[in-house]
Amino acid sequence: MIALEIEFNFRCHNCGHATKKALEILKVNYKTRDEAAASIPAAFAKYYQDGYPAIWSKRQDEVKTGGAEVLAIWNRNIFPEMNVTWGRYPMNIGHTDFPGCFRCHDGSHAAKNGLHHTGLRRLPLSAGHG
Repeated sequence: MIALEIEFNFRCHNCGHATKKALEILKVNYKTRDEAAASIPAAFAKYYQDGYPAIWSKRQDEVKTGGAEVLAIWNRNIFPEMNVTWGRYPMNIGHTDFPGCFRCHDGSHAAKNGLHHTGLRRLPLSAGHG
């Protein structure tokens, strides 16, 4: 949850359980980026439309910005094509509590064709503890 709070830096701070709802949405298993793009902002808005209509009626722009930010967090941290979901891997910031990237990128792991992967892909900021 701390990693999410670090990333979740939008202007709807007092919108009622925004971080909690964002986390719930991030944990949904969207199969594709297109599905996530269609679902995440809509789910965030619906939460306020249904559960906090007073906030929705007065702060729609902030809520919509929040939904867009949740999608941006998802896009930076979730890779459905690689089966990387929110919470799938431990937090590796600083690599002090967990072996981090080097548990695999240690030069000892090779693909079936014998090639070693040394390049880094676009890495998630943090998926928290899972």
